[in-house]
Amino acid sequence: MPHALGGGLTTDRVCHECNKRAGRDIDKPLLGDWAVGWERVIWDIRDVRHGKSKPPPFPDEELTLPSGASARWRHDMTVEVIPNVDRDGDNVSLVAGSDEEALEMMERIAERARRDGKTLSPGEMRREFSNQVAGRFELNTLLWLRATVKMAVAAASLVLPESWLDTHQAMKYREFLWDVAPTTFDGQHPARALPRPSPAARYQLVCPPEHLVVMVPSPGSIGIHTLLFGSLSAGTVEFEIQGIPPQNAWVLDPRARTVSATTFQGLTEKVAMRLFEQTEDMEVDEPEGAGDAEPTN
Repeated sequence: MPHALGGGLTTDRVCHECNKRAGRDIDKPLLGDWAVGWERVIWDIRDVRHGKSKPPPFPDEELTLPSGASARWRHDMTVEVIPNVDRDGDNVSLVAGSDEEALEMMERIAERARRDGKTLSPGEMRREFSNQVAGRFELNTLLWLRATVKMAVAAASLVLPESWLDTHQAMKYREFLWDVAPTTFDGQHPARALPRPSPAARYQLVCPPEHLVVMVPSPGSIGIHTLLFGSLSAGTVEFEIQGIPPQNAWVLDPRARTVSATTFQGLTEKVAMRLFEQTEDMEVDEPEGAGDAEPTN
């Protein structure tokens, strides 16, 4: 999991070139993904590497106002108009977010016109007040496939033997990571993954915005499930194994920058205890007169 997201779980079973390539081609694009970017903004997850601690950038998103003017989000969740100057021959039109900004832009345009020996004649000025903004964004399903497989394979490297690297499954996962157009295991369709709220989030395995990497055991295999920010997942990656399946799990706190090792069983027991405590705290009101009702068959 990228360090910029608060990931502190590492493996040394990777060559330098592959690690560098994964950082450039998978981790860095994932930081700019729309879904990940919004989670970073909502939870204020900052990249504190290299002594920096700037507010996380907003994800790539095309915002427009009803007039067609482009806009962007501010960190106080208000919308800022992006200034723009459009020239068509001797005609100049501009877009600004305030009267003051418009006057400053007009003064610069007038100064340039004077240097060119021209006279600027002010035209129509229109003011727009709107509480509507439209957005357009893209989700890269190939990126999510690669990021999910990369995090799962890295976690699996902590428990699987070297012999796994020679299996057909390992070769297929390498294809997912690096091929231009990877296909599904049957070779019939493009391999893709789509981020969505994870079913695991319903069971409160972690407290958002904590991340989770958990190995779910089953006969002959384990499924490695990665949960970002306590809710976001692109699916489970399966690994065929021999013997007793591992059930390692790690909880990563992106704010405290900590990694806590646990197990799948430990997580389920924690959830069961939490649900039990919630049930004990619930008070059930008996309907009036219910105690006097006659039993029925």
